[in-house]
Amino acid sequence: MGDSDDLLKRFFGSRKEQLLVHHVVREVEAGRDLHEILADPFVTNRADPLEIRALLDHAEISRAVGDEAIERIRGAM
Repeated sequence: MGDSDDLLKRFFGSRKEQLLVHHVVREVEAGRDLHEILADPFVTNRADPLEIRALLDHAEISRAVGDEAIERIRGAM
């Protein structure tokens, strides 16, 4: 688990994380489904599955979609 912990430490607070959070929130506000957004090439080309899962812990995304939606997505991953 050490390698994945190191990867996530580099991901959190990075420019890449900020870019992805901004994209996800903008798309949610445009009415798109979170599951669909996370499967976008824009997201999947920039983040591995572990990083995509980590996005679900981001407060801005949680506020945009709600905790129930986050839990549904986590259950589907």
